[in-house]
Amino acid sequence: MPQAASSSAPHPPAHVSDREGTSVHEFEKHRNAVDILTAHASARGERTALVRYGGEESAPVGYAELLREAEGVAALLRERYAPGSRVLLMNSDPGDFVTSFLGCLLAGVIAVPSPLPAGAHHKRRLQRIAADAGAAAALSTDPDLAAIRDWVGEFALDLPVLDAADAGELAGSTTSASPHEIAFLQYTSGSTGSPKGVVVTHRDLINNIGSLCRGFGLDESVRFGGWVPLYHDMGLIAQLLPALFLGSSCALLPQAAFLHQPLRWLRMLDVCEVNYSAAPDFAFDFCVRLARSRDLSDLDLSRWTHAVNGSEPIRYDTLSRFAERFAETGFRIESFLPSYGLAEATVYVSGGGTPGPVPLRVDAEALSRNAFRPAGAASRGTVLTGSGVPAELEVRVVDPASQVPAPPGVIGELWLRGESVASGYWENEAATKAVFHAETADGAGPYLRTGDLGVVHDGVVFVTGRLKDVLVVRGRNLYPQDIEEELRQQHTVLAAAPGVAFSVPVPDADDDQAAAMVVAFEPRVPLSPEECARLAEDMRLTVTREFGVSPGGIAFLPRRTVRRTTSGKTERSELRQRFLSGQLATLYEDLDAPVADARTGAGR
Repeated sequence: MPQAASSSAPHPPAHVSDREGTSVHEFEKHRNAVDILTAHASARGERTALVRYGGEESAPVGYAELLREAEGVAALLRERYAPGSRVLLMNSDPGDFVTSFLGCLLAGVIAVPSPLPAGAHHKRRLQRIAADAGAAAALSTDPDLAAIRDWVGEFALDLPVLDAADAGELAGSTTSASPHEIAFLQYTSGSTGSPKGVVVTHRDLINNIGSLCRGFGLDESVRFGGWVPLYHDMGLIAQLLPALFLGSSCALLPQAAFLHQPLRWLRMLDVCEVNYSAAPDFAFDFCVRLARSRDLSDLDLSRWTHAVNGSEPIRYDTLSRFAERFAETGFRIESFLPSYGLAEATVYVSGGGTPGPVPLRVDAEALSRNAFRPAGAASRGTVLTGSGVPAELEVRVVDPASQVPAPPGVIGELWLRGESVASGYWENEAATKAVFHAETADGAGPYLRTGDLGVVHDGVVFVTGRLKDVLVVRGRNLYPQDIEEELRQQHTVLAAAPGVAFSVPVPDADDDQAAAMVVAFEPRVPLSPEECARLAEDMRLTVTREFGVSPGGIAFLPRRTVRRTTSGKTERSELRQRFLSGQLATLYEDLDAPVADARTGAGR
């Protein structure tokens, strides 16, 4: 099986292949998503559009039936709200979400895909989304209506909760939008501050999905399916809508079913003969862990030719272990399509264009100095995984401070320009100007500032971290995900544990901007105080040995303390703020005096 590039090979050969199929897809000839759907319902009404997967009780839904159901929801909305009104979509059942989402498009109502209210943190975030969007209503179905109404009551929101099932057999005319009208608002999953709604127009959708289909080599013969929730841009724009735009089919597994039994995802891919399915890196890791002792003789994944991995840091080790464990099912590592995207670019930026994943072992010491070069035989290396080739967006690497384009081999912020970059944030002119209208020092632009660090090497995008997550300790740039993963690899009790590394400001006589590193993990097994002390000391030694910097603090946390955003990213900055404010509960902590003083001072 292919392995990561070893130290004896300074870098792999160029993996980039010429893009094939630059022709325009049929759906790109339409003005909006509504016209695409109605054209399919007319020309291929009986063809399966959706499969509501329930094992032996899976229910196919044809294009004509899907349109009829969506028209009913559109009529329900049109009776109550004017075009342009914003409506929260909150469904645990992905099939119900699809009907409601398409109903919003047909009615000219702006959909706001949202998760269900669960937990104090997410409830508060949803409250801020509803306020920012100026939501007129929340739309859902049983069994989610009670939880939504409880949330509305808890926060005393003036927000009617509609049951999409009340649409019944209602029917009415559809709204044919112009290409530049807003289709929906995709709220970013940032962990701090006010949420921002990315404005996604019909033209943005068509351009981006066309680019994604060309990048991944997709056509109507490809069958789609997955579990990623449809309020997430990966689930909605990178999985469901390509299927519907192409006139293909998409099998839907509720997120809760995946979290309860992750291997149901793989079973669905087999039963529904899915070719394309996307998920974050952790989902593939889950499956490997759960399948260690399973009999896989009745599982066939040979038809899974497009296994898209994105939305969070992609670990080549995850891809290798998944391919090795599921090789007997017919799965091939070449089927993996690591990708890169973000809501502000509609979703898809890069992916495909290479024959499988592109791992590169790079010099870790150089990486800490923002230099990107293959590791030599004698240097400590870290393996990065390429995120494919940009299909149609211009990607520039720019120094985030000086805004000067970076020379080859130097890490910088990734800036984007192209037709499917969104126009901005909903009613947030200042943030729109700062993020979407950036110019380089020589006046080129406008560009979208992604906030992501990386390079383009041999035509492939390598994302090295988030600009705000990079730890600057003693003049070195350290990537928290590297530290977290190294600790998982070297300490069995942390093998599958959520954890974060972050920096805190500390007093220093020689440096007004000095910082110390804190590492916090949720051990998967109970530990005595003595075991905690030994593990903390061992973790300090590991970080010092591997990264040349001694942590200023180690903390162990209760289960479910480390939060993830809706897109699966670890909320490092949010946990850092809780630590500094003294609001972070710990089971054990070993803090150097400057770190303890910094927390005390910040909490005053």
